[in-house]
Amino acid sequence: MKDLKTGEAFEEVAKRFSDGPTASSGGDLGVLTESQISPAIREQLKKLQIGQISDVFGGKEAGGYFILKLKDVKTADDERYTKMKDEIRAQLLASEYQHQIALWLERQRQISFIHLAGENPMNEITKLNP
Repeated sequence: MKDLKTGEAFEEVAKRFSDGPTASSGGDLGVLTESQISPAIREQLKKLQIGQISDVFGGKEAGGYFILKLKDVKTADDERYTKMKDEIRAQLLASEYQHQIALWLERQRQISFIHLAGENPMNEITKLNP
């Protein structure tokens, strides 16, 4: 804990001092569901903000002493949310693209001068400005 408090990286401390199976990877347990975590560890994690490190807890009855670092929190809906967000963004972009095309076409219609074949264009201008 002393090394962590002086600013040493959690992963480096875990590699040196941990005797757990994930010591060589810096103590990274990966993504776990609530049901995969023991109640004692779950309670400690609930106290932490992302990036925070817990105090030392546990003992012989808990199977050892532990220090935790909470790297991230994900919900089961994260993947679904990301997919839906991308689909909605694509729909909005397509809709806005169509809207911009319609505006451009309308502007082009407003500034266009149409000459029908077989008519004298000067007659049309005279009709507009008698």
